[in-house]
Amino acid sequence: MRFAPRAEGLFTTVDRYPELFSRAAGTINLGPGDPRSPVPAHVAAATARAAADGHTGYTPVTGIRALREAVAAQVSDRHGVDYDPDHVCVGNGSKQMIINTLLATVGDGDEVLLLAPYYPVYYQMVLLAGGRPVVVDGPDGDYRLPVAQIGAALTPRTVWIMLNSPNNPTGTVYSRAELAALDTLLADHPAVNVISDQVYEQLTFDGTTAPCLASVSPRARERTVVVSGVSKAYGMTGYRIGWALGPPELIGHLARLQFITTSCASSISQHAAIAALTGPQDSLTETVQRYRAAAELTRSTLNAGTHLRVLPAAAGMYAFADCTAYLGGRDLAGTPIETDLDLVQYLKREARVLVMPGTLFGSPGRLRITLVAEETELGEALRRLTAALSLLREPPEAR
Repeated sequence: MRFAPRAEGLFTTVDRYPELFSRAAGTINLGPGDPRSPVPAHVAAATARAAADGHTGYTPVTGIRALREAVAAQVSDRHGVDYDPDHVCVGNGSKQMIINTLLATVGDGDEVLLLAPYYPVYYQMVLLAGGRPVVVDGPDGDYRLPVAQIGAALTPRTVWIMLNSPNNPTGTVYSRAELAALDTLLADHPAVNVISDQVYEQLTFDGTTAPCLASVSPRARERTVVVSGVSKAYGMTGYRIGWALGPPELIGHLARLQFITTSCASSISQHAAIAALTGPQDSLTETVQRYRAAAELTRSTLNAGTHLRVLPAAAGMYAFADCTAYLGGRDLAGTPIETDLDLVQYLKREARVLVMPGTLFGSPGRLRITLVAEETELGEALRRLTAALSLLREPPEAR
């Protein structure tokens, strides 16, 4: 069988780590960003009720109107930006909304700016759409919004900038002032638009909603596609419900692509998402408290007991650790540890803990540690990581 270049050229995280979603006995998997807590009780009840009431057929391509109304109301409440429900497209997760946006707008050779560290699938999405990913690095060790570096990377071929705030993997939240500076920069680049991936926006440790570029100015709203979903905040990754808000002409293109590929999002999942957005939010508060405690435990434990350096996170479900002190060393068998990928494989062998290498996120020399495990399991994982790292023969500069 002959395969098309668009498929042959893709190499994803699961190609490198086929065990990413495994729960092998004896191994603690801190790789995937998949919340393990059960969905809220009222969401589970709405799921069963939707099936029992016969909501099992096709829905409008862009989603049930009640869900689109709930999405628009939520964005208005959080960001003060009003959208008509007809400016909303509901799809099979936020990933589908992002790739459909790129497929609808990116021509061969068009450039899309990715801000390192970035969610790895962005890179492959741009390639699939026929575009050219352009990676923008901020100042060394600084995960703030790199406005000056973005300005230097813009070319006549730039069509999109990908924003992800709160950021996966760093937990950084871009401030409103930073977003306003980006809006000012882009005033001279009317052909450049922004995809704002806000899927972690409710998981901020200070209880506020992460700012969104669309709320900065009317000009910013017109050029911004806001993407989010129920996966992370409500532990509903398997429900596959995400959405995009943007200009009506873009929503029309997203609807056509969705009709061709999947017809619509799951009807039962859409009814469950309505319950998540409009029902009690107690579980969300508990989730944020759990992730904040896990982030602090991880940071304090690894900073005190290893040569990893973990900066404080402001949101999300990850710790991002600088592991460069261990690169250039060897394990006790004499095997070199030259890269973060080598270190990940060592920790898998020695500690039986799975973490992700920063190379996949465009930031070599880092590790991403997911914080979704229960406190006891996370504590055991940190103990194992600390013990395994202590066995490495460190490079001279780490001594």
